[in-house]
Amino acid sequence: MNAADLKSVKLLAEFTAEDREALAELVDERRLDTGRRVFSEGEEAESLVMILEGSVRVEDREGEIEGLLLEGDSLGGVALVRPGPRAATAVCEDACRLVSLDRSGYRRLADDHPRTAIRLIEAILQAFAADVREAIEDAAL
Repeated sequence: MNAADLKSVKLLAEFTAEDREALAELVDERRLDTGRRVFSEGEEAESLVMILEGSVRVEDREGEIEGLLLEGDSLGGVALVRPGPRAATAVCEDACRLVSLDRSGYRRLADDHPRTAIRLIEAILQAFAADVREAIEDAAL
């Protein structure tokens, strides 16, 4: 995988070229057609997924759309540190190019490039905190 492709991922905005290079060695790339599932609710959550091309809709168990994620967005980052079932289903809205980092890849990153691993977890926590704040604000309306 080309480390330069990771520049478009918002979660990695503060990463240096060296950080992206270290991460690129550990991610798996895949292409999925429109309508293909990225993952399903209830499956074991084991990876962070980053969208390089395309868009992914997130659905609840009734098929109601909870959100639409676009190129540069990511989902499932908490899975790197907290095992458990996926809380929603993710489906490609159009053809997608995705990269994923699983838990074992993250552990290798932490062993070989601890500064990069810390940056990644900090970015995931910041994104998670922003989502929680937004949910609280929406609930207060």
